[in-house]
Amino acid sequence: MCTLLNIRDSKYCKYVENRISGNDLVSFVCENKEDMNSFKLTMDRQCIRVNLVNSVPAPPDRYQPDVPLENIRRLGFHTYMRVCRRPTCHLDIFVS
Repeated sequence: MCTLLNIRDSKYCKYVENRISGNDLVSFVCENKEDMNSFKLTMDRQCIRVNLVNSVPAPPDRYQPDVPLENIRRLGFHTYMRVCRRPTCHLDIFVS
């Protein structure tokens, strides 16, 4: 699987890339728990070690920031990382 993040403004790329751990850059992501378990059994039989992640998509409105952007804009923050990428992002991290 390959993940592509389309960042609206390239000046925010370094912040988004910094939030993805090295382990997550080399992972298999499964949306179905049964697929993940089946893949894990195959990996165990073949003695293969790689990260497996079960990720069930959540609605974008579930990820609302605790602090409104208007309250922190005076501190130099321009946006939340969740709105930097298209169409949605599941992170609430400040970008300054």
